[in-house]
Amino acid sequence: TYSCGPPPSIQYADITGLQQEIYRHGQKVEYQCKRHYILQGPNSISCYSGEWERSPTCLEPCIITIEEMKKRGIKLKYGTERKLYVEHNQRVQFLCLYGKIPDSSSFKQFCDNGKMIVPSCH
Repeated sequence: TYSCGPPPSIQYADITGLQQEIYRHGQKVEYQCKRHYILQGPNSISCYSGEWERSPTCLEPCIITIEEMKKRGIKLKYGTERKLYVEHNQRVQFLCLYGKIPDSSSFKQFCDNGKMIVPSCH
């Protein structure tokens, strides 16, 4: 029978449970993404005929610091001032700081795998 070596490592993910050096045909490993990262694909993969199935990926959050918001003249529409972790496909709303005028970009933005258009005011 075929066996697989160690499972592939996935950026921003850990394997849950104990890891082995050799896996038999049909054995599975399960992955868990780090905090604020979103799993895309199945959370487990199996060894088939000496090959690992296609691995899932962990989609990155968008991180926006208080300093960046101040530099852009914006604040969060909801919630307290804080470093912001916006998970993939989540939306966040901003407002201009008092007395500032918005530039053209939309103040409702979605995170797309670590990328987000952050609006600004002048």
